[in-house]
Amino acid sequence: MNASKTLAQRLDEVLLSGKWIAHTNVQEQLMQTDFSEAMKRCGGCNTIAQLAFHLLYYVEGLQRVIDGGPLDIKDRESFNMPAMVLSSDWDLLRKRYLQAASQFVRSVENMDEERLHSDFVEAQYGTWQRNLEGVIEHSYYHLGQMVLIRKWMGSETV
Repeated sequence: MNASKTLAQRLDEVLLSGKWIAHTNVQEQLMQTDFSEAMKRCGGCNTIAQLAFHLLYYVEGLQRVIDGGPLDIKDRESFNMPAMVLSSDWDLLRKRYLQAASQFVRSVENMDEERLHSDFVEAQYGTWQRNLEGVIEHSYYHLGQMVLIRKWMGSETV
């Protein structure tokens, strides 16, 4: 299997359908979380909705770059989630996440090896491969947060 397909498989595992490392994935966590749970704050943690928005922000931003657009995502804006007041807002965010993540995985799978080993926008950002590996690591980090938040919400001691 070439590197693009391997990276796409690993992205799919964490974002959509795998259970290899964490025995869950972001999609599963989002689909098992209802609106009230998604909006509930546990201590000083972000909400599950904020984490979902954060992951979506990066997936959509990187997809634009894959498609030839500019790198216009900014860390300071990655948690600027629009207000969510209805359960339909949560449903829309989950649907948007699933569509964007699916497209992102397909785009990475179809990326040619030359591009994968080329600079990501500028040399200072490293290669496409390194950045995609970073997306995988970043996604597992936030997946772990989602799992912990959901466990804390189910615990009477929190």
